Amino acid sequence: MFELACEVLGDAGYQHYEVSNWAKPGFACIHNLGYWERRPYLGLGAGAHSYRDDRRWWNVRPPEEYLSLVEAGTLPVGGEEHLEPSDAYLEEVFLRLRILEGVPSSWVEPEKVAPFIESGLLLDKDGALIPTERGMLVLNELVLALTA
Repeated sequence: MFELACEVLGDAGYQHYEVSNWAKPGFACIHNLGYWERRPYLGLGAGAHSYRDDRRWWNVRPPEEYLSLVEAGTLPVGGEEHLEPSDAYLEEVFLRLRILEGVPSSWVEPEKVAPFIESGLLLDKDGALIPTERGMLVLNELVLALTA
């Protein structure tokens, strides 16, 4: 179904700008691209997530608890995590390979990249590694192999 979607939407003039999203040129979802580019974001409301400077946090889920904490003047944070540099790198590679920009070739050792280019899973386009549509089908495995 993925391959059929790629074909039908591509033939209709849509650009496959992210693993699970297509858009007419110039109409990519800026909101979603913010996640894939690791831009900071603030989540408001019960269960909402936020991210900034390799720190991710989320609000408590039950709306009643969220409202009770806010009304009491307490931040409704339910939990948080701080990314170590190695985890931040892995996440950056994973997320940027989801989009057409890809990752700079210089981020990955050439000997790790070569087999994936030869097999047609990755392209090296203007100094950026970008997954092909076939590569998107095995993106998790690609990221783990490239960052190991």
